[in-house]
Amino acid sequence: MNILIAEDDFVARRILQKMLETLGHQVIACENGLKAWEAIRNNAARLAILDWMMPVIDGLTLCRKIREEKLPEYVYIILLTSNDQKSDIVEGLNAGADDYMTKPYDPFELKARIRSGQRVLKLEDDLKTTTSQLLHSEKLAALGTLAAGIAHEINTPMQYLQYNTLFLQESFEGIVTLLKAYGGLERRVAGGGAVRPLLQEIRELEDRIDLPYLLQ
Repeated sequence: MNILIAEDDFVARRILQKMLETLGHQVIACENGLKAWEAIRNNAARLAILDWMMPVIDGLTLCRKIREEKLPEYVYIILLTSNDQKSDIVEGLNAGADDYMTKPYDPFELKARIRSGQRVLKLEDDLKTTTSQLLHSEKLAALGTLAAGIAHEINTPMQYLQYNTLFLQESFEGIVTLLKAYGGLERRVAGGGAVRPLLQEIRELEDRIDLPYLLQ
């Protein structure tokens, strides 16, 4: 996956980048918080590893900006700090960080925390997919209610399909029969035959299939 790292120290940034690339990730490396912020706003990565102390925009401020921005997708944030004081850790989490690591960090611990972030992002994606499917289903149900006008009588989606398929079948059969009758009337008029009996049959057929309702 794409991982963004923001670290102003060149050596530390290169070491972290190589470490992540060894794990098979694509890395976007930024030397300050401003460049990291621009990359995140451009949806460059959904997992960000941010150093606390950085020029222009520090890691804590960047966390807050990410959480305040209405980004299209959730960004999982791991905050790097050289201070393991509980107060600093709490401050980082309150600013919007999902996780934290103290320097110097252990490669195996980093790998484990990235995997944890990937699991969270997958759950986020699964939730969005499920929500989208539910919304789509609700829209279809609303459209069916408007078209059929009998949603209050429907207990299950299968019953809805069965009832409306039968309705459509009977309606089209009636319309086809009516069209054939119109065709017979046209031929009779062209042949000079009596049309009154056939007109009466057509009117009765229109009443039987409730033509005004079908047209509506």
